[in-house]
Amino acid sequence: HWGGFAARWQAHEFNARSVYGDIAGANLIDWPISLSDLEPYYARAEVNMGVSGTNGLPESPKNNNYKVIAQGARRAGYTKFSNNYWAINPVPYDGRNACDQIGFCFQGCRSGAKWSTLYAEIPKAEATGHFELRAECMALQVQHDPSGKASGEDAFGPILVPWFRVMIARVHADRREYEQGLAACKAALAVMETTGARQFEADALQVKGRLLSAQSEQNGRAAEDCFGRALEVARGQSAKSYELRAATGLASLWRDQGRAAEGRDLLAPIYGWFSEGFDTADLIEAKALLDELN
Repeated sequence: HWGGFAARWQAHEFNARSVYGDIAGANLIDWPISLSDLEPYYARAEVNMGVSGTNGLPESPKNNNYKVIAQGARRAGYTKFSNNYWAINPVPYDGRNACDQIGFCFQGCRSGAKWSTLYAEIPKAEATGHFELRAECMALQVQHDPSGKASGEDAFGPILVPWFRVMIARVHADRREYEQGLAACKAALAVMETTGARQFEADALQVKGRLLSAQSEQNGRAAEDCFGRALEVARGQSAKSYELRAATGLASLWRDQGRAAEGRDLLAPIYGWFSEGFDTADLIEAKALLDELN
């Protein structure tokens, strides 16, 4: 949903703490870099993206939105304003069309005037014959040859699909749509089984356990199995946050089954491992449950 605005930071914005002073309740600090450090990279990006008002490119056309805002700026006493610094071609540039002023820049650009990796960079890369596009993947590491040039990369894919599925399952759980939530968990676990990328397996299992236990008391055994598997996976990955979620879910189930002491003995040491973050939702939920179990 990027509209194409590509202005540089101004020098003072790198030193907000020094310029504005300390602000109570805010962790305001100065950046360890300055505008001069970034200027070479800004310049290269502006050339590559075709940013209006730079490198001999004209100002972007003044649409009605700009005219209204500019009139208000004049009335307020401002004298320096423009319609520059958009990565949208004001004239044909780099093989892309000029802006046709059709709007809806946030949804993409039907005329191809707005710079985008999708239709500005990927086609160039594909034309080299040395490029492979992998959808729904995340690059982990860029590999280099002895001279320092990039020679490849390591990637997981589709790494984030299970995470999105688990988030969808959470929404269904909140809405008591148990069958839909369980289907989302099943889809997440299936992707992880196929790819072997199991970063979100413990979370998917504990969400499945919560859905099963909330759906029916008759699902108690199946829910307990899910929580148990989630604990095993989380501990194998040293994923303490996921371990806490699984333990909280299982302790809650055991409480409902009259096994409060077992739940307390499971949850207390995991909760006690944490030394910060006690205002987060997971730790707040765990603390409330522990207080109840005690």
